[in-house]
Amino acid sequence: MEAVSLRIINQYYSQAPQHIQSSKKESLSSLYQYLIYKVFEEPAEPQKGLKAGKLLWGFIKNDTSKHRQFRLKFSLLSKVVATILLPKYQPDSNW
Repeated sequence: MEAVSLRIINQYYSQAPQHIQSSKKESLSSLYQYLIYKVFEEPAEPQKGLKAGKLLWGFIKNDTSKHRQFRLKFSLLSKVVATILLPKYQPDSNW
């Protein structure tokens, strides 16, 4: 799902006018945030935690508001660590 979505976004922005190019990072950030939530909807496994960690890195790297949403990023990081270290434990995700 990630590869297909990235291909679609890159294809769109390669054809988009210059004034829209500035919103590419926001689109990528939103995509990664959505994919992280989708990973956490599934049962917890260490591999899923690693996948969520990779997606979290993509989210942080492409986030245009680096210093905002600190609580969200910390919450996601703690869920990633808990999923990797404690695979049977999955906190309730009431987003």
